[in-house]
Parts: sequence; structure tokens; C-alpha cells
Amino acid sequence: MKKHKDLFHASNDILLAIIILSIAAVLIWWRVDAIMAYPDTLVSTHKTVAKEEKNEKKSVSHEDIKKKLNDEKSEVDKEKNKISGSQLWKNDVLSKEVSITIEPNSIEGAVKTIVSSGLLSSYSEYLSICEQEGIDPNTLKAGSFTFTKGSKKSDVVRIVTQ
Repeated sequence: MKKHKDLFHASNDILLAIIILSIAAVLIWWRVDAIMAYPDTLVSTHKTVAKEEKNEKKSVSHEDIKKKLNDEKSEVDKEKNKISGSQLWKNDVLSKEVSITIEPNSIEGAVKTIVSSGLLSSYSEYLSICEQEGIDPNTLKAGSFTFTKGSKKSDVVRIVTQ
């Protein structure tokens, strides 16, 4: 009798395992398209979120930077006069070689460095040149730059954004 009892329990365990595996196989087969499409969904969601964050950052960022730089304009004018005893720009080209170092902090800080060196007059001028040249104003690069005599303002913007 004990043998029949053990055989009954063992066969029930095997039958239950087969039923569970069958249900799992049917669910996977039924949803395999959704499972395989999931990585594409993640990528497209990530791209959408990144674009939205970038657009929000751009629209807020430029207005904030304009306000801050306008508040600090008098300081920048003083620094400009210190740096350049003679006229830096003559006939819309540089009259001498200028070297600057842009620290890897923010767009505001980078443009402030460019303005304080006398290469541009304001953040608005930077945005205007970027728009005319078809350059994304958020692509400022950190580093040391040297602008040769005869360079135009558009050359300055192009060099610091490439």
C-alpha cells in the first residue's frame, strides 16, 4: 500500500510540474512579440525623455543666462578695459592674437569668459552669431583657444563650439 501511495504522490508532483511548465510556455509564446519589442520601447522612451529634458534646459537656460550676464555687464566692461588697452577689434576683425581658457563649468561661465576677454560683447551677440551660422549655442567646449589676428567674431564662435 505504501508503494501505491508513493507512486501516486510522485506522479502528482510530475503532473503538477508539467502543468506549470505548460502554462509558462503558453504565456511566453503568447507574449513573445511584446517581450522582444521591449528593448526598442526602452530606447525610444529614453530618447524622448532626453529630448524633452534638453529642450526644457535650452529654453530656461538661455533666458536665465541673459539675465545673469546683463546684471554682471558692468563687471565685464571693467575687465574688458583691463585686458585690452588698445582696440581689440578693427574693421570687424581681430587686431591682435588673443588666447583664452574656458573652464568646464557652464555655458554661462564659458560665454562670460569670452565676453570678458573682449571677443564678444554680450551673450545676446553670442546667440545671434550662433543663429546666423547655424550652430547650436549649447555646444560650447572647454579648453584653451587661441584666435589669430584677422579672425572674425563668427570664427571665434565656430572655434569654441567645435
